[in-house]
Amino acid sequence: ECYKCGETGHWANSCSNASDGFGTHAGGRPPPVEYEAPKHASGAIRVKPAIKPAGPGVPVSKWGKPTFSWNSIIHSALLCKFGHRHFRSLQLSIVNAALSNVDCFCLMATGMGKSLCFQLPAVCEPEPLAVTLVISPLLSLIQDQVVSLVNAGISAAALTSSMSQEESAQVKDTLWQQVRGGVADGQSPIRLLYVTPEMCLRAPSFKTLCDALNARGRLARLVIDEAHCVSQWGHDFRPDYVKLSILREWWPSVPLMALTATATVKVQSDILVNLGMAARNYELFQASYNRPNLRYSVVKKGSKAKIPGEVMKLMRENLVSGGSAIVYCLSQAECEALASAMNKLAAADSSRTRVAMPYHAGLPADVRESTHNLWLKNKVRCVCATIAFGMGINKADVRLVVHQTLPKTLEGYYQESGRAGRDGKPASCVLMYAYQDKKRLSGLLERSLKELLSGPQLQARLNESRAGLNRVISYCEDVSVCRRVSILAYFGEQFTKEQCKASGNPCDICAADREVKRVDMRENVSVILRAVQVAQSTTASRLMAVLCTACKSPKPDQAAIQREFGSAPLSRKNRDLLSRVVVMLVNDRALAETITYQAAFRSSYASLTVGPRLQEVLAQTTPYWVEHVAATSSAGKEVRKRKATPVGSTVGGRAVAPVRYTAADLSLDPISDDFGDDGINDADLLELDLLSSSVSQPPPAVTAAGGLDVRLFQAISKLADEIATKHELQLHRWLTEDELVKVAQVRPATIEEWLEFHSAP
Repeated sequence: ECYKCGETGHWANSCSNASDGFGTHAGGRPPPVEYEAPKHASGAIRVKPAIKPAGPGVPVSKWGKPTFSWNSIIHSALLCKFGHRHFRSLQLSIVNAALSNVDCFCLMATGMGKSLCFQLPAVCEPEPLAVTLVISPLLSLIQDQVVSLVNAGISAAALTSSMSQEESAQVKDTLWQQVRGGVADGQSPIRLLYVTPEMCLRAPSFKTLCDALNARGRLARLVIDEAHCVSQWGHDFRPDYVKLSILREWWPSVPLMALTATATVKVQSDILVNLGMAARNYELFQASYNRPNLRYSVVKKGSKAKIPGEVMKLMRENLVSGGSAIVYCLSQAECEALASAMNKLAAADSSRTRVAMPYHAGLPADVRESTHNLWLKNKVRCVCATIAFGMGINKADVRLVVHQTLPKTLEGYYQESGRAGRDGKPASCVLMYAYQDKKRLSGLLERSLKELLSGPQLQARLNESRAGLNRVISYCEDVSVCRRVSILAYFGEQFTKEQCKASGNPCDICAADREVKRVDMRENVSVILRAVQVAQSTTASRLMAVLCTACKSPKPDQAAIQREFGSAPLSRKNRDLLSRVVVMLVNDRALAETITYQAAFRSSYASLTVGPRLQEVLAQTTPYWVEHVAATSSAGKEVRKRKATPVGSTVGGRAVAPVRYTAADLSLDPISDDFGDDGINDADLLELDLLSSSVSQPPPAVTAAGGLDVRLFQAISKLADEIATKHELQLHRWLTEDELVKVAQVRPATIEEWLEFHSAP
């Protein structure tokens, strides 16, 4: 906007609509105010802060018109510097607004080209010595973008704690030369300078440098990337980001641009207030959050031993025409173990010896860089990584993103899954769901928050994190609502199931031709809620065990339930539905779920107690609907589960031999179910289960009184002792002799069956 006449599309020094004799900003750049800027003592013009009240600026539609004087310049730079012939949605409008010195708040989906919105204006600045300051949360993100820009022939640099003193001194020397009005022969002035918020806020020498640039009109723009980090309600809150509000006090006349791909209405409001944009003129540019080329699906998560094979199957299905994959894991240990197991499977199936590599903060920097480069070149097809990997990485051909554990929030899931399909071609986003993962993630979130916060602030953040995780659980549990509808509604955007079906790449729910049935579980809800009241505190597994089966040796909480309701008051055949009811009751706050971390075992368990809405839900008489999908065969008939063929019987004339498993046969190295790598975990329990269910029936002489298989009991006792020794535990504190006998008698084949009679977390 020309400060002389108020029109857009030209600088003040070329204005023909006014003749008030005002001078121009250094380098021809107009100040964003409607009065003459006083001169600094040095002779340079210092711009005073804008004093106009906030109000509507130029309509957003006008920013996209090719009427601006720099139109040919930006299109030429778009092609020559960035290799693009056309702008994507909103990019042209944002670039024009930025070059017009307007504050911009940009909400654009991952992969829609947010970075170009501030990189292109920086390249096209009329002041050749002007610097665009970009504040970014991650060192890896900064390094990736600087390398990409330098390779494109754009002068960009960074100032971070990871740089050597010599490297930092060289960058600062160039910037000081730009302050003084020129750079040495053979050098290019820095157009984009990337820093972390810590550098911006805690380095006095850096502020002095920026003050000098600003005094001479050479601090072109402030850019806050990943702006959701500013909001305490954002999914990736960073305390240092909130302190960036002081930048408006330091440099009030410098235009600001904030960008994010994930911000609910609440987060958007927080960003505008915290960055001081709400009280000024700014333009909001908001694109649709819908990514029509992405196919969202949720699959039931198998055992840890099966996950590597399931991921490999997904890769075979989605990487037919090339491309790469990302698998997000919760812990560094999971990244390592999953990549190792996948490589073992690849080596067994083909000549390929390495299809996956781990990537996490615990690896040396050179290893991470090597892994990153191999993945970018598709020499390694899959990276098993923690969630920070992928932020800002411009890899267009990611065909598959898998979450093998629950994401913390829907915002986080949207951003992480959005790293797929940046080239606009079809890609898959698969979430492997197991409700048991909730306790691991909840415990991790609560421990990390308690290290940072206390008092009311801690409680508010805990409530928000629990609510965010419950939304993810609801997204996974839902069998009838379109995945896109769920995600987009969370961001305040309307969408329909019909639109998803017509998109050509529908989600798993819209693509499936299946009938969803509704069952009224009101009577079961009453029993479950009253049972938790009677028990006062129990676990979901013990609750299901006592309600659906005859517990012969109940724990105290189970005994209390049995006294009130008798033995197995609910049908075992409805156990899956009942488990979903418990999840729904937790989300409805009729039940409360508390995660307790046991440091001695490096594990956590979830206990159920009464919730604040228990009495309200108990008093309701309306149906409590639970939806489920009945599996159907190709003929359309409902599929019935077949019982496993007993060991020792014959099929087709061949005897069914017992299958014996050891830890080596699990393919996946044992991973702790919680925060450490050496707690008793599902892999250990599964080995006990597999052993107990695979030993063939002994001859009568080996069977003791009461039907106990002595040989099996001895084998289980030996294995249990080995597991206890490995974890430096006393066996009797983990498994009593009575419980070892039960293992031999009941022969649990799954962890769920194990938990029916073994109550240890």
